[in-house]
Amino acid sequence: MENEPSIIYYFSQQNLRLDVHLPPDRTSLVVDHFNYDTISAGEKHDVLVLPKPSALRSDVKNYFGSGGLIAFPRVVAQELGSASQLLTPILRAPETAYSYNPREEAENVAEPFAVGSQISLVSSMQARNSARFTVLGSVEALEDAWFDRTVQSPEGKAVKTSNRAFAKSLTGWTFMETGVLKVGKVEHHLSTITDSKSGNDSVAQLGYLNPKIYRIKNDVTFNIEMSEYSFDHLSPFTVFPNDKLQLEFTMLSPFHRLDLQPIFTTPNSTIYSATFRLPDQHGIFSFRVNYKRPFLTNVDVKREVTVRHFAHDEWPRSWKISAGWVWIAGIWVTILGWVAQISRLTKQPDNAIVVQRYPSAAPLTSSKPSPQLTPTPGAALADCLQSSECVLIQRNQPSDCLRPPLLDTLPTRCQQLKRGYGECKRGMIDMRKRFRGNQPIAVSKELEGEKPGQLYAGAGFSSGDGVKATSGHEDEKVETVVGVDGERRVVR
Repeated sequence: MENEPSIIYYFSQQNLRLDVHLPPDRTSLVVDHFNYDTISAGEKHDVLVLPKPSALRSDVKNYFGSGGLIAFPRVVAQELGSASQLLTPILRAPETAYSYNPREEAENVAEPFAVGSQISLVSSMQARNSARFTVLGSVEALEDAWFDRTVQSPEGKAVKTSNRAFAKSLTGWTFMETGVLKVGKVEHHLSTITDSKSGNDSVAQLGYLNPKIYRIKNDVTFNIEMSEYSFDHLSPFTVFPNDKLQLEFTMLSPFHRLDLQPIFTTPNSTIYSATFRLPDQHGIFSFRVNYKRPFLTNVDVKREVTVRHFAHDEWPRSWKISAGWVWIAGIWVTILGWVAQISRLTKQPDNAIVVQRYPSAAPLTSSKPSPQLTPTPGAALADCLQSSECVLIQRNQPSDCLRPPLLDTLPTRCQQLKRGYGECKRGMIDMRKRFRGNQPIAVSKELEGEKPGQLYAGAGFSSGDGVKATSGHEDEKVETVVGVDGERRVVR
């Protein structure tokens, strides 16, 4: 900026939009009584002699300092606001400097515009799209007259100024000839890690480059190539010693944040890499390198990938999971116990005693021959009908023989079996017998040609002609018979 009222007013309005404040009075200058040029400003002390700016932070590269002194004649003070994070001071005034209006005749300045390190002599702003803007407080510092001029501080020797080198570095950064990062190839792929090797040799590529889908818990390698433009050529980009270039593997928030390490250097670029294991979470993820530092162009690289679940044939087998060994052992113990129990029940000794339902009956052993099993009532009725005259001689259908008038021509045994079969079927749906069930029907006597006893519930079976009626109070006789379900029971 030049110390002219019209120019200062124009720049002050523009700088307010950038949160850079200039003195309200248009003739104010920065004065320092301890850091001035004794040769050209022995009385006014308005030519500042300062060393080149140092690094802003320990993790930021210094593009403007390389030793020597810089002369700033008649510099206008700047004060940077705190609202914008895009503003960066390049060179601040010493602690002994202050803003002073030479037109004021007062010896003491009551309220100076700014003092000490509040004053910024050279300021810069880099927008989010990496556009750059620089505010220099003294336009005379870029004149040829000050490039190789001899200056002398109050307590120093006469030396040549370094304004030429400072002007080159300042204009080179402003017009994006330095501090410009370029991203080359960005690659990611599956990898396998060999424990016997170290460094980059332990990682080997699997599959093709830049796949669109990965599986959870895959080992993945990410590579990025970066260069830095320096005036007229590209050079390998080197991260400052106290700084880190990091990779984020993120969904809504980072699941991994890893340091990228240089693995290979070419004449024009450096390749940074990181290998890691994907999280146990499926979804849409992004490889992201978000590198934003003062005096460097912003780098924001993003690559989206899909992370899927295990397929059905990719899960580890149960015997490979040590936590599942207890459950596997329990399954085999259950199987072996069931087989042993079945083997014990199927292999009984010949002299084993069979437990009877009714203790009053005589004990039965397997040594006695078991009687022939009695057929079911339905089967016994069918056999009786097939051997009756109604079917064999008269050639009637069995269903016709079971209905009057042919029913009366059937033998008494067939009529009894028909009645007992009907009572058996009726008892299956009788709610009064849903707990006890039907009493087994003894048909052994009918099969042997003897007269039948009671068939159902102790009531008399029939009182018709030719058939003896039963009342259920006859002399009880205990006999062991085989029921329709093949089980031996005692019938009284």
